[in-house]
Amino acid sequence: MIKIALAVPYKGFIENAYQIFRQHNEFYRAVDQENYEMEEVIVTSENVNQIKIEADIVLTRGLLAEILASLSKNIPVVEITVPAADILRTIRNCVEHYGKQKIGIIAAGNMLDGITELSDLSEAPISTFVLTPDWNNEMLVKRAVSEGCKVILGGVNTCRYAAENHVSFMMIQTSQEAFSNAPGPFSGRNRRKPFACRLCWTYHTMAYC
Repeated sequence: MIKIALAVPYKGFIENAYQIFRQHNEFYRAVDQENYEMEEVIVTSENVNQIKIEADIVLTRGLLAEILASLSKNIPVVEITVPAADILRTIRNCVEHYGKQKIGIIAAGNMLDGITELSDLSEAPISTFVLTPDWNNEMLVKRAVSEGCKVILGGVNTCRYAAENHVSFMMIQTSQEAFSNAPGPFSGRNRRKPFACRLCWTYHTMAYC
């Protein structure tokens, strides 16, 4: 049995996560002999230093991936990569809803790769701001506003601070495709393996390296 902890800021953060996990693994059961169990674990800025995660693999995204990787020395942390398509979709939704106002994207560095290229596809000007493990969301929201951003894109904490500062915001969602494709980029035959098989491969290579 391989236990997977899906570290999220609140229950149901990744829509239909359990359903996707169950359906995907049922479909590929014939080619994968491992048994898997997944549980959502709520991790926030308030409890991140106290929480004890009992699992073989931690699955998460963005800033949590960076923080938990540094804290969970004995447990492999697998990042759910947020593809450029998800961010571009959010940008376009933002423009449709708020118009062509300047957008501030606040996210961890692992989510901002490729944003520069995306800015050429956006009808609205974009500025990016990198989150750090000291949870500098509020400071970056204020900085973005001071630099003329009218709408903030980011995660849960960033959007909460934007709301508290009466700034328009939109959350960068994790698509079903991004979740199904975890744990991110693989080469060769591993890229074609199903979700559960790739996690198994990750566990056996990362846990004992």
